[in-house]
Amino acid sequence: MTNETSTLNDDNAPKATMPEKKVLKRFYKNVDVVAKGDDFEIHLDGRPVKTPLRKRLTLPTDKMAQAVAEEWQAQGENIDPLSMPLTRLANTSHDRIGEHRLEITQELVRFVNGDQICYRADYPQSLIERQAEMWTPLLNWLSQRHDIQLLVTTGIIPQDQTAETLGQFEKIFNGYDAFHLTALHNIVTICTSVTIGLAAMDGFLDAQSAWAAAQVDENFQIENWGADDEAEARREQLYGELSQALTFLSLCA
Repeated sequence: MTNETSTLNDDNAPKATMPEKKVLKRFYKNVDVVAKGDDFEIHLDGRPVKTPLRKRLTLPTDKMAQAVAEEWQAQGENIDPLSMPLTRLANTSHDRIGEHRLEITQELVRFVNGDQICYRADYPQSLIERQAEMWTPLLNWLSQRHDIQLLVTTGIIPQDQTAETLGQFEKIFNGYDAFHLTALHNIVTICTSVTIGLAAMDGFLDAQSAWAAAQVDENFQIENWGADDEAEARREQLYGELSQALTFLSLCA
């Protein structure tokens, strides 16, 4: 047996195939947080945890390490990866963001052109007013906080932002470390809005207000046409993932 322990598979990392999931029995008794310079590690029975790509799972703050350690300690006879969201996000920070930082940054830049708050309805009036009520304050915040003015259009025809604007966003993204970038990427992907993502990162939006801003169109449709169980289950799952990403963010510093 080696003196290191590999952690859970990173569900966010790209995979060529989806292997059959196997039940992983709990193989340890003690979970400890160990300081290593300015970082922290999780040790299981004295063996440091590694990521799926065999990197040491170093964490930037003691409070993040304690939270990840609690996930490992809470496991029963079998290890349930779905009950360990912080561990999985930490793995992503090392394995996906760390290995593909430029790719992830460019993906976020491309998201700017598709930011949902820039695409407004032209009918009905009630939806036009709701979008303005929820989204215009975010555009104002973005302008005041980052000196960025996004172009807004009506309909679904793609509206590309200016090269200068994209460069401003890229500079912001490059200023984040791998852990913050992991949180941002998850929030942006869930909310389909870079603006909502940055506002949440900055503390301007909490989980509930970010979710409300992201779901303006969906909520309007549900109010008028109703919802089905499958769609509601998916929305509940996404809100849970958003909350996890914001919890992870709060542990980064």
